[in-house]
Amino acid sequence: MKTQNPKVFCIGLQRTGTTSLHSALEILGYRSVHGAFAMFPDPSQDVLDQYDAFSDNPIPLLYQALDKRCPGSKFILTTRDIEGWLRSVKWLFTTGRIEGNWQADPIIDHVHAALYGASDYDESQFRRTWQEYHDEVSLYFSDRSQDLLMLDLALDNKWEALCRFLNAEIPEVDFPSSNKSSVLRTLIAPAKHLVKRLIGWRLTDHNMKQ
Repeated sequence: MKTQNPKVFCIGLQRTGTTSLHSALEILGYRSVHGAFAMFPDPSQDVLDQYDAFSDNPIPLLYQALDKRCPGSKFILTTRDIEGWLRSVKWLFTTGRIEGNWQADPIIDHVHAALYGASDYDESQFRRTWQEYHDEVSLYFSDRSQDLLMLDLALDNKWEALCRFLNAEIPEVDFPSSNKSSVLRTLIAPAKHLVKRLIGWRLTDHNMKQ
C-alpha cells in the first residue's frame, strides 16, 4: 500500500465526497478522521498526532494554518458541479440538520457561520462562498501544484489519481461511494412507498379472487 505517511488534509467543502475520500484513505492504510470538530478553532497537537488524514469540516477553515504547522503535508480538494452541490447542501441545512440533531452541538453552527458567513442555507451566500473558496485555494497553491490534488469523485479514475498523488498502490477494491446524496433518497422515498402500496393492492386483489 502507501510507502510514505505525510499528513493528508481533505480541504473540499462538505457534500463533495469527503466521506468517500475518508473511507478511501482508510483503505490505503491511513488513520483517517472525518469531521473532527474538536480541531476548531485551534487544532490541538494531540489530534494531529492521533491521525494521518483529516476530512470535512472544519478542515476548509484551517488548511492554511495546518500547512504551516505540518510542512510537507498533502492537500486534496474534492469538488463537484456547483448546482449539484447547492442542492445537496440545501438538503443538509434543512432536513439534514434535523436528522443530524445539530442543535445538540453548537460548534457545528459556529463552524458553518465561520465558513459560509451564515448558519442557515442561503443560496446566494453559499454560491458566493463556493466560488471565493475555490479561487482562494487555487491562489494559495498556485506555485505548489505538487501539494494539491483536485479530485472530482464523479470521474472514473479516482483511485489512479489519488494513489498517484499519494505514491500508493491502487487497491483491488472499488472506490468507496459513501453518504449518497440524501436529496436523491428524499425523491426516491415517495416512489418506493407508492410501489409498496401498489404491490399490496395487487396482492390483496389476487387473494380476494382466489
